[in-house]
Amino acid sequence: MKVIFHLLKKDLARYAWAILILVALTAVETYLLGTDAGLLKTHANQILTSLTFILGPIVFFVVIIMVVQEETLADPDAYWLARPISRSGLFLEKMIFMVLLIAIGVAGDVAVMFLNDGASRIGYAAFEVVVASAIWIWQIFLAAQTRSLPRYLLLAVSLFVGFYAVTFGSVVFLHASPFTHIGDLGILPRHMPRHLVVLIQSSIWLLGGIGTLLYLYRTRRILRSWIFPAATMLLSSILSPADSFFGIAGEYFASDHSERLRVEQIRTGNSFQVNGEEFIECEAVLASDTLDFDDNTRISISYAQLTSGGTNYSLTGRLSLRPGKDLDGRQSISLGSIKRSEFDNIKLPVDLMTTYVITVSEDREVARLAPDRGKSFHGNGNRVVIRETRRDEDRLDVTIGAVLPRFSLEPTPGHREVDAFEGRFSFALVRKDGSATPVDFRIPYPNSTLGKAKEIDIQASLPSGTVLGDHEIVVQARETVKTISDFIRAENVEVVKR
Repeated sequence: MKVIFHLLKKDLARYAWAILILVALTAVETYLLGTDAGLLKTHANQILTSLTFILGPIVFFVVIIMVVQEETLADPDAYWLARPISRSGLFLEKMIFMVLLIAIGVAGDVAVMFLNDGASRIGYAAFEVVVASAIWIWQIFLAAQTRSLPRYLLLAVSLFVGFYAVTFGSVVFLHASPFTHIGDLGILPRHMPRHLVVLIQSSIWLLGGIGTLLYLYRTRRILRSWIFPAATMLLSSILSPADSFFGIAGEYFASDHSERLRVEQIRTGNSFQVNGEEFIECEAVLASDTLDFDDNTRISISYAQLTSGGTNYSLTGRLSLRPGKDLDGRQSISLGSIKRSEFDNIKLPVDLMTTYVITVSEDREVARLAPDRGKSFHGNGNRVVIRETRRDEDRLDVTIGAVLPRFSLEPTPGHREVDAFEGRFSFALVRKDGSATPVDFRIPYPNSTLGKAKEIDIQASLPSGTVLGDHEIVVQARETVKTISDFIRAENVEVVKR
């Protein structure tokens, strides 16, 4: 053990500069994700986000490779071979160093949980050390076989390209190849909870990596050691849910079309201006025999298209909204918006094609915010901040930034990664005195951002004469309990202009 600690002390001293950089970047990220000031969209915060997003992973990656190659297995004249250093102990020292580096980042996640009142989720954050170790231990395996960083990169790129080339070739040229049916090897239930799949797969790859490296360090037989990752890969594919790829599966939706929506007509709604271009909102009126949805049901339109005279017109603004009801009690859903110039060219009636997802959730109010920049709330490890508020006559646009940690072993029932904020929150505009009906914000898909913080632009139509000072934004947390995916294909649909 003395030799192990001596080597660890040597590596920590030699790469202290890198450790200090990682600690500093982790502290910066804690500020960005754990404070209201850090979530605001400022020039300084954007620079800090870029540094943590780009520099941190590069330093982490390079340092692990360099530390392993300090005592490489690929050099027959390596200095340590002539010294009384246990090969198993050498592997253990490299493993400890890697875990210490991972722990720096995990400590930042734990600090963010404290700052965002998420103490109950700290255990999930801490367990990310195990999940990350199951991934990075294989970098030790590759690094131990090479003498320098360029050679490591050449080996890693060759493996990456080779794997995808073999997979692509098996699909295109060898239809009977086992590669084309690798998902069929999975013996676990298809709908096994994601966190249980992660636990099983992490255990397989971590134990497989430890066994591989113990054999490699004890024998220095590089070619034979590749049998171990091959066996680990096979075991991983077997202990996966059916129709998944090494435990990675797409989203599945339970739908037998018994809840398929049917459209009776399309109606136009409010118009608004964007960069001098007028847009018209459209909604689909559902047939009377469509299921009656309650207030906890939302419909996300993934794609909507009108076809007229052989020309397709796409509607912009993929939304997540509760179905509305008109004076006749008929339900309607928002399809998005279309340019006025395109709408005027449409010959009626039209064909409609749209895909959608129905989510049923349990909602609870978590905050009420004035519609002003900097207003925020935090709880359960999450933090939401209003970054900007813009009003254009009868339209209110609000840009919201949020930190929504999601840990590998944490149960996440029904959350959809493709939805804004994973469908975890909804927003409505209400009068402070409660004298008017709440106005739901339309929630498009999220904006593209660097780093772990997420951003969305939500919109609401305002009645004429609305005074924003008399209103506030109600934030509701959503726990999805049911998800259904389906599509609508309707021909010769009537369009009613309002």
